Amino acid sequence: MFRKGLFYMLIFFLFSGKISAQKVAVVLSGGGAKGVCHIGLLKALEENHIPIDYIAGTSMGAIIAGLYAAGYTPQQMEAIMKSEAFERWAKGEIAPEYYYYYKRSNENARWASIRLKIRDDKIKPRLPSNIVAPYEMDYQFVQIFADASAAANYHFDSLMVPFRCVASDIAANKPYVPLQGALENAIRASMTFPFYFKPITLEGRLMFDGGMYNNFPVDIAIRDFKPDYIIGCKAAGDYAAPDPNDVLSQLENMLMTKIPYEIPAGQRGILIAPTLFPVAVNDFSNTSAFIDSGYVATLRVIDSIKKNVHRTVTPSERASMRDKFNQRKPPLFVDSIYVKGVNASQADYIQRMLHHLPRQRMFQELKPEYFKLIADERVSHIFPRLHYNPTTGFYNLTLEVELNDPIEMGFGGLITSGPNTEGYLEAKYHGLGQNASSLSFYTYFGRFHTAGTLMGRIDFPHEFPWFAEGSIQLNRYNYFPVGYIFLDDILSSNLTRYDRSVAVAGGWPITNSGLFKVSGTLGEWGARYFHTNAIKKDDTQDKTTLDYFSTRFTLDFNSQNFRQYPTTGSRFKAILAFTTANENHSPGSTSLQTKPSMDKQAFMDLKISFDNFFGKLGKISTGAFTELYLSTRPFLNNYTATMVLLPQFEAFPALNTLVAEKFKSTSYAVAGVKSLVPFGSKIHWRSEMYFFQHFRKLFQDKYQKAYYGPWFSHHNLAFTTAWVAHSVLGPISLNLNYIQGESSPWFITFNLGYVIFSKGGLDF
Repeated sequence: MFRKGLFYMLIFFLFSGKISAQKVAVVLSGGGAKGVCHIGLLKALEENHIPIDYIAGTSMGAIIAGLYAAGYTPQQMEAIMKSEAFERWAKGEIAPEYYYYYKRSNENARWASIRLKIRDDKIKPRLPSNIVAPYEMDYQFVQIFADASAAANYHFDSLMVPFRCVASDIAANKPYVPLQGALENAIRASMTFPFYFKPITLEGRLMFDGGMYNNFPVDIAIRDFKPDYIIGCKAAGDYAAPDPNDVLSQLENMLMTKIPYEIPAGQRGILIAPTLFPVAVNDFSNTSAFIDSGYVATLRVIDSIKKNVHRTVTPSERASMRDKFNQRKPPLFVDSIYVKGVNASQADYIQRMLHHLPRQRMFQELKPEYFKLIADERVSHIFPRLHYNPTTGFYNLTLEVELNDPIEMGFGGLITSGPNTEGYLEAKYHGLGQNASSLSFYTYFGRFHTAGTLMGRIDFPHEFPWFAEGSIQLNRYNYFPVGYIFLDDILSSNLTRYDRSVAVAGGWPITNSGLFKVSGTLGEWGARYFHTNAIKKDDTQDKTTLDYFSTRFTLDFNSQNFRQYPTTGSRFKAILAFTTANENHSPGSTSLQTKPSMDKQAFMDLKISFDNFFGKLGKISTGAFTELYLSTRPFLNNYTATMVLLPQFEAFPALNTLVAEKFKSTSYAVAGVKSLVPFGSKIHWRSEMYFFQHFRKLFQDKYQKAYYGPWFSHHNLAFTTAWVAHSVLGPISLNLNYIQGESSPWFITFNLGYVIFSKGGLDF
């Protein structure tokens, strides 16, 4: 009897060994964008009924492994990785529907800015800690993984299959392998390439990419899972020699430990190394090819795998396992929101920005308000953490907020081949309490344009947010004569225009890309000028001034991607203004008048413009521009003053720097077409042509007075074609321009920076 029991026991242990020998672990290396090849491996394994009992990965391998452990199929993973959204996450780009025009700073010539922090009575600049903005990625990681974390009760062994990843504990100078917690945070830590993505904390420890210590965690899989067979996939290799012009390649060689990509001796398994060509770490344009490479490489060795792994998992068995896990996932309903990292009044401001009503909302529903916070220039970083509360059946959302240092210094300007080179400086103070406030001063300085503006603004984050602002502004323009309408040869400027004003305004957002603004401006507009080209040394200029009050209503929808030379998006802008003014004129030596004069003026302006890209012909983007301007602006004392006061059509930069008489009118309509040929993501060639129709063109009579010509009798053309490169300092452009009616209609300009100038109270 004893011998019979011993026999059955021996048979039991033999079969137990046979069953346990079929436990399979999959180990996925890092490799940046090349790591999507792991999806092809998983796809091939599932199609051939190979069991996947455990899964581990580092960096990009951690993302793929985490998706699998969270219940996603290889087909779903492929759809995520091939989406435009994922490519934006990797590059730190925010979807256009989450750009908030309401939160943008006024358009200016700024190239860059730095934040200054005050510590121990010393002012120090704050340097950026990351190249890529992780906002979209952090939000989507929560969206993708948080319900799986809850379903597993925050234990990685309780996911659909047990999961491991590796991060790097910077303070302890060693690898860190989380066993529990939020899956999304563990994965985010594992793929945080130093200085490329902003690091996060796990259990109070600052974490970076696991590839710094272990880019192929086969040892972790053996230690924690004790599998009898390992299928490894290598998407990375030793990094190429550092490139003196590539900071990332230098960091890779300094920070990433070179390790052997192999199955350790004594461990049964196979290493699959798909054929992959080198790409940038965040270049996901070859995702389909890399997934296919992983799939093909796995099929080449699938017979060898089947010889060693006798156990199979049918599609129905795998689907049942996946469905059972996915059914345990609680939907992402958020009940409570907590804000950390700021004081109580700042937290209250952020809470009100989110408009979180006392009810449950889906996490995805919070995204618009979340990205309004991201767009606020007072906020440096937000990291979301979502945790399920089984008692309430809802999630708690914690936002870890890091504020920017309050002092900001900006600089920029324009370097040009013409006489309009200028500098730009800006100083700004940002305050945040129950409301957000800012106080800024910016100045332009150059031969053509000099300006200074002091502005204060308060934002009120109610359910219907609004802002109030006030400003003091000084503007001065000196127009130069070469190729312009007044003089052909003079050393000094022949026309000076200035505007001094005090303004108050209030505004409201309209959708994410729109703004409605009401403003009132009290100011003095003035111009000094000659009436003739034949100027003597002792001649004096005429002087015309308007002491004015103007009320303006502005409706502005803007989804364009760049301040100047946009390549996508559209802009609709409508301005209605009512102005009353006292005109004062002092004649100069070239005037036919001899006595000063005074008049009262009142007029209305309406300007509507629409600029957009509407389609593509192959790689060529096409667009259109239309503008309508209607005004009751009166004739001033003389023709020259009347023309200087009129707004000018300025659809492209060359028109912004001159007085183009043929493109000024009391009422006009414009139609234009444009095309754009891209040469990479930052360089393009564009062409624009505009037809300008005067309703009634203005002329000068023999008494230097203005008078109207016939209706619709005059029109003019303007054309520009340019090579444009968008750089960190703004656009770099080489332009060939044609402006009909100028003494030199064809001319070439080179610009580095923004041809953007400060607007006065009567400017459009």
